[in-house]
Amino acid sequence: MNKNFTLMLLGLGFLGASSVVRAADDGWYAAVDYGSTHLGGVPSAAGDNGDSGYRLAGGYGFNRNFALEADYVDFGKVRSEQCVFINVPCDQVLNSTLKAHAVALDGIGSLPLNDSWSVFGRLGLAAGNVDVRSPGYSKGANTTSLDWGFGASYRFDGNWGLRLQWVQFQNMGDSTTASKSNYNLASIGISYSFH
Repeated sequence: MNKNFTLMLLGLGFLGASSVVRAADDGWYAAVDYGSTHLGGVPSAAGDNGDSGYRLAGGYGFNRNFALEADYVDFGKVRSEQCVFINVPCDQVLNSTLKAHAVALDGIGSLPLNDSWSVFGRLGLAAGNVDVRSPGYSKGANTTSLDWGFGASYRFDGNWGLRLQWVQFQNMGDSTTASKSNYNLASIGISYSFH
């Protein structure tokens, strides 16, 4: 089963059993998310181009409907095996590792459903880095691209809450790091509001 889909089902079940966090109504907040990533366009040894990743975030909620958030996202790494010479069977395999991370600044628009629940969308700019290493080869590519996503959040009594979200970072990398591809993070996280 697809890891992103499994994570979403677990997150929705968790939300139904307890709760997830909207960006703070107003004031400063911090959040940490953990989830499943998909590094587009990168074949791996296991036939899966995903890993586990995390997000560290801090933001400022101007009101119940808008917040500005800065994020650091680590997409994890993918190992791939490629045949050096095209023949069957492959007599020489090149092992390589691709790692990626991004820093983003996003605007978050929230739609409160009641005093605790809200849904939100996010849109912003990201500075991403994709790094590929293999024996005798190392290349990194820095890109600036659009990121966007959506999610749901729940606010506990007090300052704590949870959130479930999916975000896509577009056109990261270049031809020297596999290709320009979209990188995704589906995550569940906890948030703390400092007011």
